[in-house]
Amino acid sequence: MDNPLKIPILELLNELELPVSEFELIQQLKRKLHPFPRLAENHSVELFRINFLVMNALYQLQQQLLQEKVYLSISPLAITLQPLPPMNPDERALSNQLDCSLSEYFLDWTHFEETGEQEVDALFQQFWNRFLNTEVIENAYHTLAINPQSSWTDIQKAYRKQALLHHPDKGGQTSRFIEIRQAYEVLKTNHH
Repeated sequence: MDNPLKIPILELLNELELPVSEFELIQQLKRKLHPFPRLAENHSVELFRINFLVMNALYQLQQQLLQEKVYLSISPLAITLQPLPPMNPDERALSNQLDCSLSEYFLDWTHFEETGEQEVDALFQQFWNRFLNTEVIENAYHTLAINPQSSWTDIQKAYRKQALLHHPDKGGQTSRFIEIRQAYEVLKTNHH
């Protein structure tokens, strides 16, 4: 199925200074197509579908632009257009292999159609499980000066205490305050 976002995305890639992040591309797309159509009642499912549509359009464009010797590099932090770099066959095979699983996923419309709230929640949980490894969680407890058996109320109290002590308005360092806030966010996500 041809993705209707390909044309506005191409227009944006032509208008914006590249590289552009996926997030910025989505924000610009929402401005360009205001009001952006509602894709789901559930917020998480809607975020998934917006992301899916954009990635699907990008991978469709990538395949089409390759025929014109232009490479659309797709990365969450840097989407760029560039002339197709000269590669030997082994390099090209490796490059195609690395990008293949993502493009296969996003080019398969059944993922868009059949991914509901439970599947999206499971995907988010997988992400957080990978992101919030044990060491990160332990460091968060250490930053807030509490132990891992602390209740959610204890975590909130420790955060408020540390935040007050190290707030930049109270003479604290901004970097330390950000560490404290990050620790709180990690524990908040882990606790819920």
